[in-house]
Amino acid sequence: MIAYLINFTLCSAVLLLGYQLLLKNKAMHQFNRFYLLFSILFSFAIPFISIKKDAAPLPSVNPAQIEFIAAYDHKPLILPNTRFPASRPVDYSLYTRYIPFTLYLLVASLLLFRFFKNLYSIRKAILGDERTSCQQARLVLTNNCLTTHTFLHFIFLNKDDYLHGRIENEIMQHELTHVRQLHTLDILFIELVQAVCWFNPFIMFYRKDIQLNHEFIADKAVINCHPNINSYQNLLVSKLGQLRSLTITNLTIQLPKSD
Repeated sequence: MIAYLINFTLCSAVLLLGYQLLLKNKAMHQFNRFYLLFSILFSFAIPFISIKKDAAPLPSVNPAQIEFIAAYDHKPLILPNTRFPASRPVDYSLYTRYIPFTLYLLVASLLLFRFFKNLYSIRKAILGDERTSCQQARLVLTNNCLTTHTFLHFIFLNKDDYLHGRIENEIMQHELTHVRQLHTLDILFIELVQAVCWFNPFIMFYRKDIQLNHEFIADKAVINCHPNINSYQNLLVSKLGQLRSLTITNLTIQLPKSD
């Protein structure tokens, strides 16, 4: 088990290093998305892959040696003045072996509890607020002051801003891209992986890069429709002071690069 965890961690580290050095700054955002997800799945699978190797031939044994071993094999070896203990001492190492596993279960349980608690909070918000349709998405109109963000096909908006037309078209296009691309599924996947594999410090960097790559994809979709990059940058800067959401929603704001 320890060997599996080490191999999983090392493989994920190598693939993440390759992404950082070769792919992160390339404008291949769709490829990068699947590379990051595949890297995690491959890291899970690589410890199970074994390479068969032919065993070295055993040295030949003289038939006389075999007869000698067989003749004395049935005789127990008892040394003179040998004392046997009356009772076997308690081996406390049998109990200490379970301490790391118990610690792992405790931390994983807490992280999973937080994950499902966040899901419950989102479900409660969806059912408790007014909803309306917009293209492929469902708009959740809330009275809370928050940044527009997406979960599955739900887009959370401030109700007053939406009714008074203060939601910019660029922002709606950005969030609709998250809906069409099913980015929330990636976030749910990496959140579950981080809860179960919390011992792997590189999963945190995978989550950050996955979320950042989502923003690149959404920003590119907006710029294709609204090519004024400077105006879009200023719009995103104006939204930075409103950041408020859960980690399992698409919220990260990434400023696009201007030429």
